[in-house]
Amino acid sequence: MRVTIRDVAAQSGVSPNTVSRVLNGKQDVSDATRARVQAVIDELGFRPNGLARSLLRRQSRTIGHVVTDCTNPNTAQQIRVIQDVATREGYSVVLFDTNERADRQTASLHLLEEQVVDGVILTPARSQDDGLTHFIARGNRLVLINRDVDGLDVDRVTIDNRAGAYAAISHLLDLGHRRIAFVAGRRDISTAWDRLAGYEAALHDRGVPPDQHLVYHGEIEPEAAAEATRLLLERQGRPTAIFTYNDLMAVGALVAIQAAGLRVPEDVSLVGHDDILYAPYLQVPLTTVAQPTRELGEAAARLLIERLRGDDGPPRRIVLQPRLVVRASTAAPSPQEAAR
Repeated sequence: MRVTIRDVAAQSGVSPNTVSRVLNGKQDVSDATRARVQAVIDELGFRPNGLARSLLRRQSRTIGHVVTDCTNPNTAQQIRVIQDVATREGYSVVLFDTNERADRQTASLHLLEEQVVDGVILTPARSQDDGLTHFIARGNRLVLINRDVDGLDVDRVTIDNRAGAYAAISHLLDLGHRRIAFVAGRRDISTAWDRLAGYEAALHDRGVPPDQHLVYHGEIEPEAAAEATRLLLERQGRPTAIFTYNDLMAVGALVAIQAAGLRVPEDVSLVGHDDILYAPYLQVPLTTVAQPTRELGEAAARLLIERLRGDDGPPRRIVLQPRLVVRASTAAPSPQEAAR
């Protein structure tokens, strides 16, 4: 049987209200009474009902963290960083994974609101509102991380996705590539559109007309990238280089390139995005756009905690800068490939 506050009160010879005042550190309790109550608490192994106290105080010292794919190595690293920061500041973290689904996002936020978490760090499943405006209007603290949702009056921490894609395509152009494909991910997330904008801007600035037949939108998973790559390689005038939405999709593209009897980078150069932990250790070490994963997580956690401690300033937008990491998966196109 769970020990209750009434059990402690009965054995201590005081009222439940006095036990509550001892638990909450109130000063209007004599030292003798405090010592007697504490001794009974220790003897019975009593632990306060955290949920009840949270409902009473409207503060749980708990943060919700909602991600879209916890199997992505960068997401896993971000989860750890946010938990580390929260723990140091006296908060615990409740994690939900939406698997890129808007309905799961809605359900996760509903459950977190019911649990009276103090605030939420969210990677949106889509760039649409999906009820987030109402969630904020009900007094819930929210920080967006990685992706954006237009029109929300809320804090956000992202990277300059346009700049990262621009750097990747500029690198390929500098090597001499002109037929550069982009396996771009889903159409309904902000990062895909920002990276597409960077891709197109880099081509435009170098006088290379963008070819929409070289841009593929689809699910953010290696299998989808492998299929998109297979279709790209079957085209007449196939691409000499491919840029993928993230590194996991680059792995799918690499498998498809090799299945077609081609080599990276001799026949097709390949660039990913994120710089996941094993990007340098692939069969062909991957050139990629590194995003500051730890800094993203730290900034989001600290920003939310500052809000919870009373910072009521206007919404903040923190934009961190990515950087291109060049490895063995990119090279100049062969004369044969360039002439196709």
